[in-house]
Amino acid sequence: MAIAERRSAREAVLRALYEVEIGGSTPESALTNACEQAPLSLELEVFAMELGLGVLNNLAKIDGLLEPLIPDYSYSRLAAVDRNMLRIAAFELFYMESIPPAVTIDEAVDIARKYSMVESAKFVNGVLGQLLLISPKAHWDASKVLSDLVEKSEPSAPFQPEIEEVEEPLEANSEKAKMLTKLSGWVIKTESDSHAEVP
Repeated sequence: MAIAERRSAREAVLRALYEVEIGGSTPESALTNACEQAPLSLELEVFAMELGLGVLNNLAKIDGLLEPLIPDYSYSRLAAVDRNMLRIAAFELFYMESIPPAVTIDEAVDIARKYSMVESAKFVNGVLGQLLLISPKAHWDASKVLSDLVEKSEPSAPFQPEIEEVEEPLEANSEKAKMLTKLSGWVIKTESDSHAEVP
């Protein structure tokens, strides 16, 4: 999925989060409406749902990460667009391991520039630059992520049944043979029985 294609999904998520926060809509209805209005392909809709529900299900944790990075301003008084764009980017940085951090930050800055005030892009960039330093992607290594994805997609080793040790031939008159005969009705033939003539 191309980066440019995901822009429309991120914008749909931003609209949905705004609708949940300001309009009091349920997450599911807000996301469904936003995806239909975009409109998004099935693949992009899945991405948008994962992103939107991910933010909402981890809202307290995400806000707890972002709020200390804005010490000179009340987090709750941020413009709703800026706050929700920061939340989306924070979720990507902490929970979506395959998305490069530069992509996340660039997308957040561009979308903030499009939907908010002139100063918002610079503000969002500064906050996310700090957040990146404490995120799992602080030392981003694209080659490691790629190798992890390849490793996860490799088929598992073919099934190999355990090979039981072959037991010694069973003696016809042994205790084990008598027990098997009694339990299962098996009849253990002796060497002489197998050479006997059939009437």
